[in-house]
Amino acid sequence: MGNRAILIAAFLAALLLLPGCAMPQLPFALPWDKPKPPAPPASQPAGTSPEQQASGPSAEYEKLANAAPGEYLVSYNATVSDSGRAVKSFQATIYRKGDSLGRIEILTHNDEFIDEVREYGVGGGLYLCIRPKGKELKCSAEDAAAVTEEYTPEIVRAVSNASNFTVALEANQTLLGMNASCFRLDSSDGASYTHCFGANGVLLYGRDRAASGRTREMNATAFEAAVDESAFELPAAVQNTPVDPFEGIAPRSISDRISEGQFRLANQGAYPLKIYVISSGLADSVLITKGEFSMLVDAGNFQNVSAFLNSIGVKRLNVLVATRDYEGAVAGIYDLLDSYPVEELWENNVPPSSNALAASLEKARAMNITIKHPEVGEGMNFSGVEFSILNPSRQRLLGNPDTDAIVMKVSMGRFCMLLLNPTVQERESAILSTGEDLRCDVLTYFKHGEGRPEPSVLVSNVGPKDVIISVGPNSQGLPKATTLERLSISGTRVWRTDERGTIRVTNDGFSPYQIASQLKVSSGWVAYDGSPAN
Repeated sequence: MGNRAILIAAFLAALLLLPGCAMPQLPFALPWDKPKPPAPPASQPAGTSPEQQASGPSAEYEKLANAAPGEYLVSYNATVSDSGRAVKSFQATIYRKGDSLGRIEILTHNDEFIDEVREYGVGGGLYLCIRPKGKELKCSAEDAAAVTEEYTPEIVRAVSNASNFTVALEANQTLLGMNASCFRLDSSDGASYTHCFGANGVLLYGRDRAASGRTREMNATAFEAAVDESAFELPAAVQNTPVDPFEGIAPRSISDRISEGQFRLANQGAYPLKIYVISSGLADSVLITKGEFSMLVDAGNFQNVSAFLNSIGVKRLNVLVATRDYEGAVAGIYDLLDSYPVEELWENNVPPSSNALAASLEKARAMNITIKHPEVGEGMNFSGVEFSILNPSRQRLLGNPDTDAIVMKVSMGRFCMLLLNPTVQERESAILSTGEDLRCDVLTYFKHGEGRPEPSVLVSNVGPKDVIISVGPNSQGLPKATTLERLSISGTRVWRTDERGTIRVTNDGFSPYQIASQLKVSSGWVAYDGSPAN
């Protein structure tokens, strides 16, 4: 019973972090209800530090005050959004000396909590319940039946009586000698939960007030101060074995649809969305990042694109998009496949007419890269970033190569940006009729700033504040004077890559977006007026 109590207590603490979960009344005392004796002094040789396991606890635990000696250590890691949304991801790792290790991974997809439960080692079953947002309660497998019978009533009652939560950023404070970010969750039934996290995501403090007025405080989440190998051994089954939190998760090659499957990449939490229109000469390339997530839309100039990716530390591409069969969009893709790991390649499913695209697709298939064919009405959401496809139509028109080009809207929270550069004028009305809200403040302009006989009805309806034109030295007079004049008359700011270099758009989903430019990869970022930018 003691071992299970600690494991379930850790999980219930995790449930408090999930929207829609209230504290149950348990038949046993939780760890923070018990008095903690002073921690014994560390017995480390001078000048040495504990050796950490590949998936073990952080050295930050050495600094935790009031950590009681014992055989359990529970580590919490969480990402909490201050943008008006509840917890986005949570991880709890439970260690018991010489016995078992349990690991819980809760990820989100399309703003919905999904249950991903891991159990390693020996020592009996571990009972867990997760309630996906707006869905039925999901519990552990049959092999934990004995534990299920013992604990189901309490946990099920807590989840079935769940309330909705709102989240507010309290303040940055100092707790246990460490900087902490504190968030308050208020439930519709009068309960509230305050949780404070250290810089490494560890839950340092928690104060929970039930609707009845009962209050609990958690002053630390470490039950073991010493984490060196001699005092804290993992079972033989998991010693020195890296834990893959995505073990068993199906890859995104489930179907041809871009919304299917899940990246082998953890939720990127509070990282900002960054969109770079890379200076590529008379070619196109747009990089979209959020934390470790990277999508590259077109690569017409491998040297320029590769130099920029290296300059900001991009090591792999989750998605590589070939919007259409045009040298300025696909000429660099073949070399990129040799230089960067690529998880998915999106293309418009029109038979290629150029050797550049044909060879790139052949190479991608030989490398077993998932190839997907997005079409209008489809979308993908990853870590709060929504990719909405505006073109091509489901029935490929097979006209000029740009007619079936991939056109998309990228949005996060209240911000959105349109990638319109491959759009031909005859497809503008079709894009407007998709039903998608296209009122975005930023867009990339058509085909290096080409001239058109009539003003763009699409741009007029969007009403952007900032327009980015990807262009380089050319003999065609691009961007055309009529294009620049029309944009000037509308009061739109124009950012040209031939004059300003790479253009970066940054947003966190709720604050005003920021735009800056970088003339060379070795130079700093500057605002529109030339002043330094962060």
